[in-house]
Amino acid sequence: MKKEFQSEELILQLKKKREESFDKRLHNQTDTEAYTRAYVLANRIARNDGEFAFRKELLRQFSEQMPVVKEEFSPFQGSRRFDPIAPVKVEETKRYVWTTHGHSIINWEELLKKGPAEIENEILTMEESPCKDSFLTAIRSFRFYIRRHNGCEALADRPPETLLEALQLIWFGQIFLRAEGASAAISLGRMDEYLLPYAEQCSDEEILYLLKAWSAKCCEGDESQNVTLGEASSDRLTILFLKALRESQIWQPSLSLRVSSKTSQSVWDEALALTCSGSGQPSYFNSEVVMKALRTLDFPEERIPHWGIVGCYEATIPYETAPFTTAAPLDLPGVLMDFLKQITIEPADFEQFTEEFLSYFRAIDWKNTYTEIKDFLGEYSITHFESLMIDGCRRKGKVIAHGGGQYNTLGVLMLGIGTLLDSMLAIRKRVYEDRSMSLKELTVRTLNNAPGSKNDYPCFGKPEPEIEGLAHYVSGEICRHLLGITLPDGTKLSPSYFLFGADIMKDYPATPDGRLNGERVSYGCMPSEWHDLSLTERLRAAAQITHDLTPNGSPAMLSFSKDLLTPDKVKALIQGYFELGGSHLHLNLQDK
Repeated sequence: MKKEFQSEELILQLKKKREESFDKRLHNQTDTEAYTRAYVLANRIARNDGEFAFRKELLRQFSEQMPVVKEEFSPFQGSRRFDPIAPVKVEETKRYVWTTHGHSIINWEELLKKGPAEIENEILTMEESPCKDSFLTAIRSFRFYIRRHNGCEALADRPPETLLEALQLIWFGQIFLRAEGASAAISLGRMDEYLLPYAEQCSDEEILYLLKAWSAKCCEGDESQNVTLGEASSDRLTILFLKALRESQIWQPSLSLRVSSKTSQSVWDEALALTCSGSGQPSYFNSEVVMKALRTLDFPEERIPHWGIVGCYEATIPYETAPFTTAAPLDLPGVLMDFLKQITIEPADFEQFTEEFLSYFRAIDWKNTYTEIKDFLGEYSITHFESLMIDGCRRKGKVIAHGGGQYNTLGVLMLGIGTLLDSMLAIRKRVYEDRSMSLKELTVRTLNNAPGSKNDYPCFGKPEPEIEGLAHYVSGEICRHLLGITLPDGTKLSPSYFLFGADIMKDYPATPDGRLNGERVSYGCMPSEWHDLSLTERLRAAAQITHDLTPNGSPAMLSFSKDLLTPDKVKALIQGYFELGGSHLHLNLQDK
């Protein structure tokens, strides 16, 4: 392979541009104006024909309108530096402001093995339907876009033959997926597995150069593009991917590492070196527990070992599933407060209180609530290019928003399990043990933003059998109920204990645990941050949550001073947590 580029210089330029813009997603005004022009033209043509026709026309216009510029220092062509939100500010469009859902893994293996021309030929054999026409428009627009890039024309007509070509075709795919709907977290699945045939032709040095340069392109326009590494048939690409991001210290793609008893010491060494470099990568996933969780969704047993991570934490079966992983929110502290406000006869003891709360939770019409969300997605989250690359859609003649996937799930994002448990423990202490106030009085005080001290009750995180038992029981009962719900179109609910961004950025009303209006709720499956808990107490508590019932994710995150951790300590921490049953652990290192 001839090295006509310098990845180190490319990465230095990339970091400089990020520092200048203070933006994790690199944008370009010229590209944004071109995308806006494509959006407006598509809207004019399909103004009266609905979202389905608009999204199809948008791909056609995008392939024609976007400028083609060969960037210096990069071997990869194609820009994703357009801001897809910009067109909604154009009054002429008057379209409903909705980005498509994203958060999926398309069939990258098929795209590489067959190439877009053969995929187009297969679409031609579909039975006649609106989707056949839209899929043909999408793949033909994709091929037209590729041909506009000098030196890449052959990729429109045949499969890639080298690692450079394979990564280039994937990059074109990422651009097109972003273009058709402004969706986020368009993830890449098990790249260290499906890229192995192309890597055989290259030296480790050549692979590192290509991975660094390709990762730099991934910093354009999107984030949370997850690459799932580990447990591949060879460790070579796993190690080189980890090494590439350690040496470059850039922020995309996001790396998730599958960890099991089969993980080699060589993979551990490189992963731990990346963690201890302070990059915040990779996230670690307990393969055994993730597979247990996926079994609750009735995926075929032979497909479960091929799992990948979407976006941040969400496990799915790549390219066979339409997962919609961040679509359905559920505010657990809010459910508790609604329960408290409707109580007329106070439960006699804490055990009765717990059972009445769970009965209240089960009685909520979650099926109808989430059917409405799925119907909304069916109207406004139409994708054609993404859909034709998800197994099942071509056979069914449906886009993924209309149930086209081989398997269809809906991620239920549950906010604040730690805050919920703390609130229940505060109720147990104040109302049923100390009897310092009635349940009604505590409810009124909480609604008036005066719930009492955070520190006068035993919190979630203290290693006491009754507390750990309550955490396991309540989290499990909530998940089991949701897992038992199937929507009318056959979509299965996939529970998770996080709410995308909300447990970090949103203000929530006070809760009985002493939280005041606007203070943060607990993050993921972790205890609330203000409790004086040791590191091991926090992880032991998080492990009591039923991770094997949360296929959509149950994140645990810790932050450390950079000088406190060594690779051996990090490995012991991860393995200890996973032995207790935890499914995911993310470590951030920071200085003062």
